[in-house]
Amino acid sequence: MLLRRLRATLGDVVLVLPWVAFAGAVGLALRGVDAVPDTPVGRDLLALATVVAPVTVTAAWFESGPRGATPGKRWAGLHVVGADGGGLDRRTAVLRSAVRFLPWQLAHTAVFHLVDGSGSPAWFVVSGLAQATVLVSWGLVARDGRALHDRVVGARVVRVGPAGVGVGGRTT
Repeated sequence: MLLRRLRATLGDVVLVLPWVAFAGAVGLALRGVDAVPDTPVGRDLLALATVVAPVTVTAAWFESGPRGATPGKRWAGLHVVGADGGGLDRRTAVLRSAVRFLPWQLAHTAVFHLVDGSGSPAWFVVSGLAQATVLVSWGLVARDGRALHDRVVGARVVRVGPAGVGVGGRTT
């Protein structure tokens, strides 16, 4: 249920942190390089290209087809299935991941603008909406096991038994 999804997320975050640290180091090294403007938009595009896009595509790759789960989901005994109960196709998995990571992108965009001092009150609204989206999504998981990104593409996250077979078709 919710705790399994949280466990899966924690497992994936632990695996992603080294990449985020590496990308952050690259970003710091590129500060001041003409190809990457040291502006909120430049930093945001760099973060999108070096962190958000690779994480989104990697998660989609893990969750598409027969794999059906990120390493964190496997650790938590979970598997992502489409509306028909089969694996997600690549396009659906990418859309699911994009919806899942959009609030992350919006939040750090707002932070870049606010820290830079160039942020208008609108960036506070953007940041608040991003945070609210995450909270609503987790609230939906707590209610019936389907997060916002699951609903958008008609996916379900199911528990799997030792052989990787769904356990009673229940969502978690």
